[in-house]
Amino acid sequence: MEKMNTKEDFLKRFEAAKQRKHEMVENMKEDITVEYEKIHGEKPKSFFVL
Repeated sequence: MEKMNTKEDFLKRFEAAKQRKHEMVENMKEDITVEYEKIHGEKPKSFFVL
């Protein structure tokens, strides 16, 4: 018999996924900043993250 997921289990996994997404977005912003500085010689003024 399969284990039923409780609301607490779901919320724990959901929060962990949100944290991983946040870290991924921060890493992407850092990479974009480095590339932009190489090309333009200055920091980007804003980010649009979809």
